[in-house]
Amino acid sequence: MARTLSAALQLKQAAIRHTPYTKFVFKSKDESTTYDYSSRELEYEIREAAYQGTGNLVGGGTIILRNNDLQVVNLKGYHVEPGYGYRTGNAVAEPNGDNDVNEYSYAQRLWVISQENITLEGEQAIRLTLIDAWTRLAESLWRTGTEPYYTDETTYTTTVIEDILDTIITGAGFTIDKASPADSIIDTFTPDFDINVRPFESAADLIYPLIQMTKCYIRPESGLNFKTIYPQTSDSVDATFETNTGHRYFEYTERRSVLNPNHVIVFANAEADGSWSAANIITGEASDATEIALYAETFAIFVAPSITSQGDADNRASAILTRLKAEILGGRLVAPHHVGLELYDKVEIQDRRGL
Repeated sequence: MARTLSAALQLKQAAIRHTPYTKFVFKSKDESTTYDYSSRELEYEIREAAYQGTGNLVGGGTIILRNNDLQVVNLKGYHVEPGYGYRTGNAVAEPNGDNDVNEYSYAQRLWVISQENITLEGEQAIRLTLIDAWTRLAESLWRTGTEPYYTDETTYTTTVIEDILDTIITGAGFTIDKASPADSIIDTFTPDFDINVRPFESAADLIYPLIQMTKCYIRPESGLNFKTIYPQTSDSVDATFETNTGHRYFEYTERRSVLNPNHVIVFANAEADGSWSAANIITGEASDATEIALYAETFAIFVAPSITSQGDADNRASAILTRLKAEILGGRLVAPHHVGLELYDKVEIQDRRGL
């Protein structure tokens, strides 16, 4: 669900003429020192990414601040939660406005990891490089047992996935809101899950395979909080972009691919010694008949030795297929900033060109 915006802010961001506003308040680690540099912003590029990502898909970004008076302090290690908004003319108090003429909505927290001083003819500026919460989790090594830590494996066998996630995320200094509604996997399935199978695993390394067992996703939010999201086709639309009315857009490119593979098989219930018995093996399956009819039946095979029930094997196959189906639709939208949207929100594009 998108962040809640006032009616005035929704109208202003959809208007043909509007004045964007961005709130940049930088806070020290203990938040005892703050600097509001909103009026110094020259340029910024912020990326919100799913998981750690690679290349241009890594979350974080850059902010360039005006510094002609040389008054910008050393911000290394400070954090900022960008407040995206527009000038509405309404005097709205924090956390939704500056009590003057601007309204905004705070996004996920970012951390300053480097600061560059830039000198140009007639101009002094500061470039800040920022990282997101997923990068912080990748920096957080999981240390359990006795030194040197990695020799001690922690094995979970009776704990549901969402509680393991809670342990890992809180251990890294964050909090997590559990999915509501859940997908009937994340809050019921108890995997055999080992920590530190590889030496010095990070919190991010541990979270990803756990989430892959489910139909859920995890989203960083403001503060030090993560939220578990379970997207469904029945979800209501969070934002609509149109060509002629409402929140207009400039360009939209959409790609739909065949679902390949379209039939997932999961072999489960290995023997105690790791071998497989034809008499005891459990086979979980999930497929998409529509996609098979369009193209051909193509298979993906997975093994889940620790799953011991038919229901859990079927759920694992269904979770894998659900993620594959979510990835066959790709799009690129260029539009004025919708300040309430978050990762995994449901967006509708209405194209009336050519009609």
